[in-house]
Amino acid sequence: MNSKKIILVLLFIAIVVLVMVLFFAIDNAVKVHKERDKSSLLEAAKSNYYIINRNFNWYAQYQKPYNKKGVDNLQEKSDTLFRHQEFQEKNKFNSFKYQVLSLNPINPKNSPDYFEREALEYLSQKTDKNYYYKIDDKLENFKFLGVLKMKKSCLSCHAKEEYSLDALSGGIRINIPTEFYTQKLENMYKNALYLKVAIVLFAIFIYHLLFALISKKYRQKHSKKLQNIIIV
Repeated sequence: MNSKKIILVLLFIAIVVLVMVLFFAIDNAVKVHKERDKSSLLEAAKSNYYIINRNFNWYAQYQKPYNKKGVDNLQEKSDTLFRHQEFQEKNKFNSFKYQVLSLNPINPKNSPDYFEREALEYLSQKTDKNYYYKIDDKLENFKFLGVLKMKKSCLSCHAKEEYSLDALSGGIRINIPTEFYTQKLENMYKNALYLKVAIVLFAIFIYHLLFALISKKYRQKHSKKLQNIIIV
């Protein structure tokens, strides 16, 4: 193999390696952004859960719900009624959706679906965990459920279930719309694909340009050698 072919082969390998490195960097950037969006979804759900759970704990402590008129104007309500009314109001005006669930519900409407039952069973075994969630790789399906523990004010209505104080009584399901994150991820995939195509086309252009320059140089060198031979 002559020196020209060696140079062209090495040049081709170098360009292929560079393209592969750029592809890896693009894929990694998309992955980082996707993981960041997953974290954003989780943090949003956790923040909502902790706020709601804090409100529930406040009500359980004082036996009455706090309303907009202040602490001095409190209304007698059952704990469950207060929770459902609060969620109904939130669900009317919020894109986030909330629901209280239990493995042993008094109200059949609070019965868990497959994911919720799986989450409650998991949290009943992992007592050190406060929430359970699932999210798919395309960010199309995000499910979150936080623990709801039995408080003193709840025991009177749930005496038949024989709950103990601070035992897992159910969970707070939080649904967050993921359309924004899904669309964002799709756009990232499209942009990444366009960028990869542009890189490949540019790499082909560079290789052909260098190929032409190297070939021209070797033709000139070969022509010069022939001229020298003829002169001699």
